[in-house]
Amino acid sequence: MNNILFEEGTGNQFILLRFRNMFSGIWYISLFSEDLTPFSYHCWLPSGILISNETYFINSDPNTTITMQGDTASVLTVTAYNQTDGTILAESSKGYTRLEQIKPDLAAPGYRLPCAIPDFQYGTATGTGVAAAYAAGIAAMIIEWAYFKGNYTTVTGNQISRLMMRTADRDPGYVYPNRIWGYGKLNAENIFKEILIF
Repeated sequence: MNNILFEEGTGNQFILLRFRNMFSGIWYISLFSEDLTPFSYHCWLPSGILISNETYFINSDPNTTITMQGDTASVLTVTAYNQTDGTILAESSKGYTRLEQIKPDLAAPGYRLPCAIPDFQYGTATGTGVAAAYAAGIAAMIIEWAYFKGNYTTVTGNQISRLMMRTADRDPGYVYPNRIWGYGKLNAENIFKEILIF
């Protein structure tokens, strides 16, 4: 067990439990406050190949699945959607955060995007990591325009994130921000239309 009193990104207590050679069955974890102070908690399981499909929470909340990396106010948290049909990817995490902060911030294309793969090959990849890389590429283009071309040399990362959220595409059938799409779908064309007004 690792007990981190102040997690770096959120300032909250973070407890990491690792189990090995577990007996199968239903497990219960009890939490209590020694001084009877009210508290709340959230639990996450590892994703991907780190855990079997037979391990899950019985009464989980599907609306709070943003993991630690994206559960921080200062980070641009990107979810993934299928750009061919406009639907959110099923494996994308949903918000909000444990403290009801708006996350994800944006949705970006994340379905079968062309990319480099091992052995000097090209292929496709799918997922939120791909969507985050797509958003990072757009952020890099904004930095190039701002710093290296001398258009706005005092721009900050927070301003870039806000610009990306402000210019996102929004479906009129939804209220924004929301737990699935954040502030909408990232739209690079809208961003550059707005900054070229400067």
